[in-house]
Amino acid sequence: MHVLSGFGFDVHQWVFAIVAALCLGMSKTGFAGMSMLGVALMAEVWSARESTGVILPMLIFGDFFAVMLFNRHALWPEVWRILPPAFLGVVIGFGIFQLVPGAAFGPVIGWIVLAMNTRSMSFHGRDGLRAVRLIIWPHNMKEKWDGTEAIPP
Repeated sequence: MHVLSGFGFDVHQWVFAIVAALCLGMSKTGFAGMSMLGVALMAEVWSARESTGVILPMLIFGDFFAVMLFNRHALWPEVWRILPPAFLGVVIGFGIFQLVPGAAFGPVIGWIVLAMNTRSMSFHGRDGLRAVRLIIWPHNMKEKWDGTEAIPP
């Protein structure tokens, strides 16, 4: 128990941080929605501002190792194409990080997460909406994914 209190965290904070790190790692393997869960859990451990400072290096570190491990399989034209907007996003994010006061940072992150989830659901169309409805109305878990049974409005 002494080892767990090294950073001044309670046991539940360690659990949230570990699960958040696992969610972020799983999001890098293709489970896209897991990153949002990781962001929310990490915001429970630290404030929104500090959790952002922890998450971004974790994601960059994961990308760095993915490129190192799978460099032969990488689609380098695609990597070079997305790097400039990615760097621009980091710079813009750093600027917003400096401008937004601490009390407003949490709601700003919340709106960004909501916008990203809405955008993601719009790309996934009816299947994305169906997944959200299954989460909201768990009694419909028996529903078939092939669309033969009706879902609530």
